[in-house]
Amino acid sequence: MPSGGVEGAADGGISSAFPSWPWRRHGPCLEALQTDFARHGEPAAGYIEGDTAIFSRIAYFTPTYNRTLIYRSSLLHCASVAGDAALPADVHAGRLTIATFLSAR
Repeated sequence: MPSGGVEGAADGGISSAFPSWPWRRHGPCLEALQTDFARHGEPAAGYIEGDTAIFSRIAYFTPTYNRTLIYRSSLLHCASVAGDAALPADVHAGRLTIATFLSAR
């Protein structure tokens, strides 16, 4: 998939097509997730890579130096890090990630 491209939802028996989890939809989202866990089991610990039995990747952005990605906090998201990636311990060679929540008033 090209950088920033969007792919359609996978047809993997997912109980919900919710791309976000706003507070007013918390109950239905949680119920759908529990249904999927009962059907498919919980995913293994680690970063989610692409589509799984209960999650579909709908967008991907290629890591780029000095880039900022801003999105709604209710959007389900995960860093795209390969499970076998050797992440450097040297802070000067690694990647800096800042997760923060902002509110507009």
